[in-house]
Amino acid sequence: MEKDIKGMPDGEGGGSKGTAKVDTRNDLALIRTDLATGRTDMALARTTMAADRTLLSWVRTSLSLMGFGFTIYKFLAYLLQMPGNVEKLSDPEGPKLLGTIMLSASVLCIVFGMIEYYDIFRRFGRQQNQKLWGTAFIMAILTALLSIFLLVSIISNIRGF
Repeated sequence: MEKDIKGMPDGEGGGSKGTAKVDTRNDLALIRTDLATGRTDMALARTTMAADRTLLSWVRTSLSLMGFGFTIYKFLAYLLQMPGNVEKLSDPEGPKLLGTIMLSASVLCIVFGMIEYYDIFRRFGRQQNQKLWGTAFIMAILTALLSIFLLVSIISNIRGF
């Protein structure tokens, strides 16, 4: 291949004016390698951001289950305190059982989400020198701790809940 070196400053292109035979295959290969590396890095970054979004959707689902479970438990427990309602229910422990089941589902939901996130991080995150302890993972841990606290409080009937 020939390369036009007329516009090159002195000292480049072998000191001659005009066109000269220059091997541009190596130059082209280097450019393509740089482009491929940049695109691969961007693909890994997109994968990591998608994993963060997925983990946060697990957190959102867990919070929804936690909220519904705790609200149903408190609402049905309040209805049981009203006179005449205990006889209408076949199982007075039903609200506690339903709240416990929903909060257990909340804990499982967030734990499964964290396991999935860790698996994706293990495969892709280290290639980008990403840290596991990002904002999404910390929020997942806090949500898991809150779910476990509410589950234990319903199971043990702590006063005030």
